Amino acid sequence: MLYPVSKIFSQDIHFSQFFSAPLNTNPANTGNYVGDYRVVLNNKNQWMSFTNAYRTFAGSVDVSFENVFVDKSKMGLGVIFNNDVAGDGRLGTNQFYLSGGYSIPV
Repeated sequence: MLYPVSKIFSQDIHFSQFFSAPLNTNPANTGNYVGDYRVVLNNKNQWMSFTNAYRTFAGSVDVSFENVFVDKSKMGLGVIFNNDVAGDGRLGTNQFYLSGGYSIPV
């Protein structure tokens, strides 16, 4: 029996050194750092013994603002871009996200 399929999803983009991709790990990390802005670029080439195996690129930029509404509070705004290409068929995924975070010390 043949079943029609409208959407198919595969594995999510992941990095073995997840701490080097803070906004991909958790968007709540937006603005959670010391400084004014943060730029992160990640590249992963997986299974290099195969021709045209998995190639993943990710980039993110976020900006931090302090004392926005409440004293000692922190707010962050950011953008995330992911590009993943798999195999000889060049099955690719592009993702673009906006992220935001706000923290108030208790």
